[in-house]
Amino acid sequence: MAYTDNIVAFAAREEGTHWGSNPIRILEYFLAATGFPYTRQEALQVSWCTYFVMWVLTKAQVRPLPKVGRPPPENFSVARFIRSVDGRTATNKDGSHRHWGVYDAHSVALKRYAPKPGDLFYLPSFKDHVGIVEKVISGAKVETINGNSGPRPGEGTDPRLVPGIGGGFVHRKTLDLLDGSSAHSGAVWIEVPD
Repeated sequence: MAYTDNIVAFAAREEGTHWGSNPIRILEYFLAATGFPYTRQEALQVSWCTYFVMWVLTKAQVRPLPKVGRPPPENFSVARFIRSVDGRTATNKDGSHRHWGVYDAHSVALKRYAPKPGDLFYLPSFKDHVGIVEKVISGAKVETINGNSGPRPGEGTDPRLVPGIGGGFVHRKTLDLLDGSSAHSGAVWIEVPD
């Protein structure tokens, strides 16, 4: 079984995990990604989509595995995953690397990379959200599994949501990353090795 098969299998088993059903599991996501234990109160103050992805990659025994730990303040939350975007590494004004990860990323808009199940996607225009591609429907239309997620605005409420930036749950969504939505602007595929 390839890494990407394991990624999809582990992520799919977490579907529906929420604070009311399995708070211990969500706190395991935090520990796997940061190396530090969190309390529920602390965790509800953090958007944990990257922590869920890191937990899945760890369980799937993906190599190379991104760094565990809290990213430096100058890096955004998915910096641990992205090494380059479309073959280019980015640097900040002071010359430090903005991307310090281990995987190559590809602009969705350029259509040069065909995602596969087990890859990741990143939405910099939507709260720096990162999730897992479960299935490719066609082109940039994919079924995804997302940590700290829930219904989109206008889709109603869900009793699994709790107050706080980290109040989401593990949720499956179908997304078309080329649908023109401002939330999908700048989207990239993050290529995970097989």
